[in-house]
Amino acid sequence: MRTTLFILMLVFATLALSDIEITMFYYGGQPGWPKTCSIAIDSMDNIWCGTWPAAHIDSIGGVYRFDGSTWDHWTVANTGGDLLENNISDVEVAPDGKVWIATGFGSSMDTFNAVLYYFDYEDERWHRVGPELGNPRWWYRGIEFDSEGNLWASDNMGYMVKYDGTTWECYHLVEMMGLSGARTMMYFAIDEYDHLWGTFWALDTLYEFREILYNKYPIDTSGVGLIPPPAPTPSGTQASDIYNYGGGEFFIGFSYLGLHHFEHGVDRRLGDEDGFPEGLIHCGGSDMDAAGDVWTACVDFISVYNMETDSIVIIDSTWGLPDINRFIFFKVDRYDRKWASGFKTGVAMIEGSPFEHAEVEEGNRRPDAMHLSTAPNPFNSSCEISWDFGEMKGYDKARLIIQDMMGRQVLLKDDLPKQHEYIWSPDQATPSGTYLVRVRTGFVEKMRKINYVK
Repeated sequence: MRTTLFILMLVFATLALSDIEITMFYYGGQPGWPKTCSIAIDSMDNIWCGTWPAAHIDSIGGVYRFDGSTWDHWTVANTGGDLLENNISDVEVAPDGKVWIATGFGSSMDTFNAVLYYFDYEDERWHRVGPELGNPRWWYRGIEFDSEGNLWASDNMGYMVKYDGTTWECYHLVEMMGLSGARTMMYFAIDEYDHLWGTFWALDTLYEFREILYNKYPIDTSGVGLIPPPAPTPSGTQASDIYNYGGGEFFIGFSYLGLHHFEHGVDRRLGDEDGFPEGLIHCGGSDMDAAGDVWTACVDFISVYNMETDSIVIIDSTWGLPDINRFIFFKVDRYDRKWASGFKTGVAMIEGSPFEHAEVEEGNRRPDAMHLSTAPNPFNSSCEISWDFGEMKGYDKARLIIQDMMGRQVLLKDDLPKQHEYIWSPDQATPSGTYLVRVRTGFVEKMRKINYVK
């Protein structure tokens, strides 16, 4: 009896660690459109998404803003000429609160209209800025800000521009460094010393720029060749995002080469010993939560890296993430909610942590926040599932689905109120195990794991 009780307590304690709630926000209820390439959060807690249209068609794409209940959408078609492009490469919030976007590509791959814009909250319009450098194939990729508030932007031809609010400076990094060919520096980081860090396409090197001087660090390419890569075979790699952890540490998401931890001049690719999948994995943006854990968007899943234990937890479709979403960028807001941009379906918001941090207080929930709760969890007879979708306009009904970890549907209830409590009491044929609760109204779906122990 004591042994049985001990095992049951151990199971309950272990399962209780997975206190994760996931919310998917689908753009206007249109799964698959558009492709979200970047994400930012302003001082008013609005979520900004820079998107691309499918196949570079100027019928969708543009910039989205989500205030917690409503999507605003700006495109070439509805801004009266303010925006010249629907292909938004990056969106960032400046230290002064302005939202900036980088653009490129015209209606075809042969037309480039690279422009930088900022959003004016007073007139709710986009304003175009940028140097006229006479390059017909200019395409801005990434934006960052230094400690003095200067804007830095990279392009597809190896250039970097700096804007102090009045004047522009342009640096042709490829020429300065004696590199050959058109070398793209997609995204980069600026550390607390205002050093710029980035990589160029097909070069296995991380560069650190200090004004004109730079240092070079080799990139850990171990594991390449485990899985045949898609054509063309990468002869190097490209940093999709570089996150400055501080104190000389960076987390770098690479095309093909997964997630890297760069510390004091040494680059290490995270692998199976850390709990990170092996193979050619594309990783994008990272950000740090209130507990110091690093969250990274890795296309098919999201990784959470705990520095203290040097371990990683993978959050994937078994937690409720769409298995076709292709998560690219990541941001953590002031409420410790984690936001991941999806390349195919929408934006995911994650609350909670897969790790136990007794000394860290949970982030304050917004007063108007939606929620999904399950109690008790784990349970052995019945579980109360309650939800509240707040001020979701135009949607009065919700759908409840419970499924097992193989995706098999166990329960379906339609036409439930959008604020409701439901008691689930599994029948005798339902086995013990982990189940996924999904509740959806309109373009919002909330998900949480529950654990049934007979």
